[in-house]
Amino acid sequence: MASLLDSLNIGGTSLVTQQLGLQVTGNNIANASTEGFHRQQVIFESLGGTAQGVRLQGIRRMEDQFLMQQLGAQAGQYGRANARSESLSRLEESVGGLGELGLSAYLDRFFSSWRELAAAPHDEFQRLDTVSTTQELATAINRCADQFSAAQKEADQEVVRGVTEANTMIKEVASLNREIMENEAYGDQANSLRDRRDLLLQSLGDLVGATNFINDKGHAVVTLSGGTTVVTGIGYQQLEAQLDASTGFHNVAVEGTTNMSLAESMAGGRVKGFLDVRDKDIAGRVRELDTFAFDLASAVNTVHRANFNLNGTDNVNLFTPPTNPRGAATILEVNAAVVADTNLLAASSTAGGIPGNGIGAQALAELEFENVAGGNSRKLSASVNQILTNLGYSVRDADQAEERTSLRLRQLTNLRESSSGVSIEEEMIQLTRYQRSFQAASKIVSAVDDMLGIVLSI
Repeated sequence: MASLLDSLNIGGTSLVTQQLGLQVTGNNIANASTEGFHRQQVIFESLGGTAQGVRLQGIRRMEDQFLMQQLGAQAGQYGRANARSESLSRLEESVGGLGELGLSAYLDRFFSSWRELAAAPHDEFQRLDTVSTTQELATAINRCADQFSAAQKEADQEVVRGVTEANTMIKEVASLNREIMENEAYGDQANSLRDRRDLLLQSLGDLVGATNFINDKGHAVVTLSGGTTVVTGIGYQQLEAQLDASTGFHNVAVEGTTNMSLAESMAGGRVKGFLDVRDKDIAGRVRELDTFAFDLASAVNTVHRANFNLNGTDNVNLFTPPTNPRGAATILEVNAAVVADTNLLAASSTAGGIPGNGIGAQALAELEFENVAGGNSRKLSASVNQILTNLGYSVRDADQAEERTSLRLRQLTNLRESSSGVSIEEEMIQLTRYQRSFQAASKIVSAVDDMLGIVLSI
């Protein structure tokens, strides 16, 4: 009798464990497309002897911590490159480049209008056209400055938004560390919690370039580039977007600290990408545009003041003169007096013979070919080309960085999928194996039941 009951026990334990295997495999299949899900594997162990059966040892979550750390770090590099590429590409489109709506085209039309005025300095229509063309150039420069400023403000808003999102994730990672520890302390599985935590860790890498490792307590420790630890286990400290009154933009710092910006120490993440765009890529172009506007106004005003207008007077500025290069592109405008009275356009080299000889207008037009920009080292057109070229170079550099980091991230993601992702084909094979084992175990139980019935009927 004892041997038959032992056989029945073998069949019973096999039914239970094979059923659990079916459930775990079914769960794997159900979550094959779930982001961040790690394949789970049932681990069985023999109860020993020849009549003890099988039992569940545990459910293993397939993971590679080293690979996950690499993924988080690479996500940071991609996030930085992607944010920079997206922002600069939008800016390049809005600036207008070398087309007819670009600065180069407006500058060309400005000088052309002065050459036409030199041929007909007395023509009222031509004077109106020259003033209008000059206003168009100033407006184009203002618009370009506004576009740069808007792009900087947009990048700054993304920095603030990124810090807010990162703080939410930081807090949740610390909370998950606690939940995982508590669940596993009571013998429960915490695989789904670990999946969620890994997903957050990769997102933190993408957002702020955070790296992580799992300590001996099973806690995820999260660190920013430069050594700032934001999650220590179940404890954490948050970030803060602090407004810098001198720039009007936000710095990233640890909450509660002052004058301790993390911008320079951050090596990756979308937030770092937006900081690069705001403080380096666009800031450089703003300085170049301001210098161009200042050089343009200074050179044109110098020639215009030396010439004579239809009233027979000189010393009239064509542009309202900026006091220094900083902010010159934003405030550049045509002298309101000239706009109101086109007779004030100075086209003559002499006060005699009004309406003039047009030599003054020709001298102003010749500025197109003179080195009056960049400390008298290059032409005005070269300054415009430098702005567009440098912007284009930044876009190309950002695009290439995005392509490189994206390729590496895909490679690591594929490795992660092969090691811990779900293969439907493999799971179907495993499902069939558990199904057959369950059917065989049920045969054992059925056979033992028949034998017990025979024994009991004797």
